[in-house]
Formats: sequence, structure tokens, C-alpha cells
Amino acid sequence: MRMRLVMLMLVSACASPMSLPNLSVTTTLSTSEIRAGEPVVVTVVARNAGDKTVRINSSPCTPLFVVMTQDGAVVGPAEHFCALSLMTRDLAPGESFTFVGQWTGDAQSGGIITSPPSMLGPGTYTLRGQVLSDVGFIKSESVAIRIVL
Repeated sequence: MRMRLVMLMLVSACASPMSLPNLSVTTTLSTSEIRAGEPVVVTVVARNAGDKTVRINSSPCTPLFVVMTQDGAVVGPAEHFCALSLMTRDLAPGESFTFVGQWTGDAQSGGIITSPPSMLGPGTYTLRGQVLSDVGFIKSESVAIRIVL
């Protein structure tokens, strides 16, 4: 009987939803149009808009953004090798942290790291910055990026 009560308490604790942090994520690009292989600077800003400290992952291994087709399929950036490291940062209420990265139009390749990576074809894609918090990725609004020949 005692074991059942402990199990019920554990299940109840695991089932209660975690509240989402009040984290505002914005993404800006240095340009809205690139040629495949040319870099665009991607700036992602995480701002704690709440009244409690929020912990974010600031590791360079954490994907800074995703690139999607117009129908929402994730197609970039390409996978890259990264030695696993855990780096966190606590954001006090009102505090911001800025991440800066680059993207050159490289495409995902199904989990296989290729060198050089394959490139996406011409077209308009959407890019969403993302910041990893204790409850998962918090994403920004989509920003359009166009790849030209």
C-alpha cells in the first residue's frame, strides 16, 4: 500500500505542468537576401520579461535558430560537430542576453555531417531564433530570408 502511494505521488508530481518562463526571444538578420555560401549574421536576443530569474542554455552547441520552408519543414542549418558542453546563464527580471551566429544557406543532411555541407536552393525560407530554457526551446517570431542565385 505504501509503495502505491509513493508511486501515485511521483506520477502526480511528474504530471503537473511546468510554467513557461516569461522569456521574450527576438531575431534579426543583417540582410534579408543572400547567395548560397554568403553569410548572414543572425542575432537572437533573449529577454526575461517576467518577475523571476530564468535559466537559459548559453552553450555554443545549442542550435541558435532553425530554417524552414514555407510549409514549416525544418531544412537548415546543417548539422555540425560540437563537443558537448553545458553552459547556463541566469537572467534576472528585465535582463537580456544576446547570441550572435552566422548562416550561409547550408542545409540539414539527415544527421550526417558533411564537408562542405550541401546548400539550399533558391527561394524564400523562414528563420526562427530559439533559446533553450529549463522547459525547452522558446522560439522567436519567423523572419523571412531569401536565397538567390
